[in-house]
Formats: sequence, structure tokens, C-alpha cells
Amino acid sequence: MPRAHRNGTTQSRRRPSEPQMIPSTGRTREQRAAHVVVRRWLAAIGVSIVLPGAATMLGLIVPRNVEVIVPAAGVVLATVIACRLVMPVVALQDSLEFFGHFCLIIPLVIAESAAGGGVLAARFASFTRYSAGQAAGFSLIVLIPAFLLSFIVTLPFAIVAWARHLKTYDPTRCRKCGYRIDNLPGPRCPECGTDFDSAG
Repeated sequence: MPRAHRNGTTQSRRRPSEPQMIPSTGRTREQRAAHVVVRRWLAAIGVSIVLPGAATMLGLIVPRNVEVIVPAAGVVLATVIACRLVMPVVALQDSLEFFGHFCLIIPLVIAESAAGGGVLAARFASFTRYSAGQAAGFSLIVLIPAFLLSFIVTLPFAIVAWARHLKTYDPTRCRKCGYRIDNLPGPRCPECGTDFDSAG
């Protein structure tokens, strides 16, 4: 039913479960937010794959005194960019899930990509100063240090993001969409459908 205001105008009351449509795109706010999350994750994964792999391949070409610095710089740069892309959209409902995204998924993808760059270079070892076996061995040596380096870079981002979340968290609003949940009859958000029991 429309609701009358003091100035005589009326305004329809939106049901809590009715999705908000965005006229320019024809999508709901939840659909648009989901697309943003997907795009940011795809961009972060792309950066995590391309940069470390290319840096490792470049490390097989540059002079020996910088052959370790170049892959390390690629790992650090990829980690920082991936964290900045993922930080605004990573799930904050659960601390283990949150730190798992930051401190396991991103470093693992970057480390595997760094090692993969060396393996790829081993197939075309003619453009490096190493033989195919030496190039492949170099990539395996890079794997664990790349993971540890990425983990060290990732951890401060995760701690800062989680601290901001704890500081700004309002228990009267849904963690996902911000809908007021202090007077709801059930444990589920009527706006986005988040289950508060499973979200913690």
C-alpha cells in the first residue's frame, strides 16, 4: 500500500525482499555487486599468473647478479596488485575464510605461476643462458621462496583489511548488503538472503 507523507504525496513502500533494480543496466544491486566481485577476482588471478611467470622467465635472461631480484620483484608486484584488487570484495563473514583467500590462494597461485614461468622457459632454453634441465631446476628452486615472499607481502594487507572490518562492523546491519537486521524474526537477511547462522 502507498504511504502518505505530510505534504500529501504518496510513496510506495518497497518490500524488504524486493530486489533494487538499476535502470541503466537492468540488473539488481546484488547482481551488479556479484559481477564486480567476479571481475576483480579474474583480474587478480590474471595478474598473479602473468607477472610472476614473466619475471621468472626474464630472470633466466638477465645478468647473474640480478637473476634473483627480477623474479622477486615480479612476485612482490603481483602480490600487491592482486591484494589491492581483491581486498574490497573478499568475503569478511569468517576470519578463516578471509585469511585463507589472502594468505593461501593468492600466494599459492603466484608461486605456481613463478615456477611455471621457469618450466615454460625450459622448453625454449635456447634464449636463456641455461640448459633445459637447469632452467626447470631454477623454476623449482623459485617455488617455495616465491610462496613465502608473497605470503609475507600479503599478510599486512589481510591484517589491515580485517582490522578495518572489525572497527566499522555494525551488528545491527547485514555484513553483506547493509540491511538492518536488529528486528528480524528469522536468521536470514530478507534483502540478500545471507544466513547469519552460517555466516558467523
